Amino acid sequence: MSQIPEKAWQQRYELRQTLNANPQCPTYLAWDREATCEVVIKELHLSTLDDWKRLELFEREARTLAHLQHPQVPQLREFFRNPEGTALYLVVEKVAGQSLLARLEAGWRPSEAQVCDLATQLLEILVYLHGLHPPVVHRDIKPSNILLDERDQAYLVDFGAAQQMLHPEGGRTVVGTFGYMAPEQFGGQASPASDVYGVGATLLHVLSGRIPSDIPQQDMRFQFRPYVSASAPLVSWLERLLEPSPGQRFPSAQAALEALRAVRQGRVIPPSVPVVPSSCQPWPRWSVAAIVLLVLGGGYLTMRPEQVPQQQCFQAPLMRMSAETGSEANAFRQRFRSQFPLPAAWAKVSVPPVTTLDELNALWRCQKNRSGADPVFFKTAWNLILHSPLDDNTVVSSINLMYSAQENYPQAPELLKFALENYFDFKSPEDWDTSARVVATLTRAYGRLLNKQGNYAEAERWLGRILRERGKEINHPTSQLIYQEYATALWKLNRGPEALTALDHAIATYGTENWYGQLIKLREQIQRS
Repeated sequence: MSQIPEKAWQQRYELRQTLNANPQCPTYLAWDREATCEVVIKELHLSTLDDWKRLELFEREARTLAHLQHPQVPQLREFFRNPEGTALYLVVEKVAGQSLLARLEAGWRPSEAQVCDLATQLLEILVYLHGLHPPVVHRDIKPSNILLDERDQAYLVDFGAAQQMLHPEGGRTVVGTFGYMAPEQFGGQASPASDVYGVGATLLHVLSGRIPSDIPQQDMRFQFRPYVSASAPLVSWLERLLEPSPGQRFPSAQAALEALRAVRQGRVIPPSVPVVPSSCQPWPRWSVAAIVLLVLGGGYLTMRPEQVPQQQCFQAPLMRMSAETGSEANAFRQRFRSQFPLPAAWAKVSVPPVTTLDELNALWRCQKNRSGADPVFFKTAWNLILHSPLDDNTVVSSINLMYSAQENYPQAPELLKFALENYFDFKSPEDWDTSARVVATLTRAYGRLLNKQGNYAEAERWLGRILRERGKEINHPTSQLIYQEYATALWKLNRGPEALTALDHAIATYGTENWYGQLIKLREQIQRS
């Protein structure tokens, strides 16, 4: 049996029971003498790994949990390695309860009210996770990853598959569990809507007593009605959760939660009509994560959440990556410093030692309200570009976040133009929702800035180009914003009919989604002029 490492931490953690005897990644129940409570310890043996993806998932779970603060998500206590560097350890708080899967296998068949209570709890957890900046997408919601205590309070566990920083899995890695995994995840793509599907598949298991893969499907839709006994409103609501196409599901966990409240009042949710509650806010400004380069023997540091204040996310990073070297990298650094110098007043601004885009995205998320200037974040992102100047994903994504953090940067127009001229064809490697997302965001920002400056011809050139050349690669909310700026530029260039045609196309294509009202308002304004 694998043992907890000796030395200092063994003096703190008293091994009590092996919960999972997996030879590569065993799990233990232990007693924390310092905190006087039970904890769960996961151990990962680096020397016997046959798949290095497991190392990335292990480190990702630690990083994700370190920045989550929710009463129904077990808290990370500590993350460390043994002195020999051959094993990593993740310590989380112990939840008193059993898995939902264990309950179901023991014959538990809840009432409809209990199912609705469970659904409400899961969706409320997702509202928190998806509301972070950037959002945390769990990607593996299923009964074995849900714990219930004696009061039927639900806890979501196992964040090894989570996309905390929108990790670059798109098109390459499939993460999830067959039967509970949304169809788009088979292509390596995941979004908050994928978690909504996972909740639906979990509830289907609860209501039917069958694992979802045992229920017949037609055109990728579960034909579950003969297998469940539930009210018509709940069945209709569940069908919306389980729509194969993400665009046909509820647009967010919040929307699904509000629809569930309507269900509990006896109202039926039409399966094919989008439900967009009035309280739904526009999607936050997304950021992009980089591929985390995992190197055996890399700088894993002992880390405790209480030692890392949220406003200083990476004063003690989990890992440090070496700066890129060589003549090409040095030439880029010299050119970038010359073109985009930091204001002299920032010389003494202290910033955290971020060396990966993954960490930069987490630092972005630390500040919930991004209104106003943030020289600390801007300088951190600027330093990261100099650290990894040959990584296109790092450079273009950092510039995107830099502008978002400091729109009044003196060289902001030149910085945005530099990004578009050099990275216009860049494709986001993670394909979280669309491959042109970050470039589209930069284009919209540059077009908006040009419109404010009265440079409508240049704004029309860039905005029109992104719509013509990469329009199909952009998500709907960003497309709406681009069309708004594009139509504004056309209008100011005395090309009103073209502006109206562009707006009509956007309104017809994107319906009543996020920025519909603004498009209608602009159209009316142009018609009156």
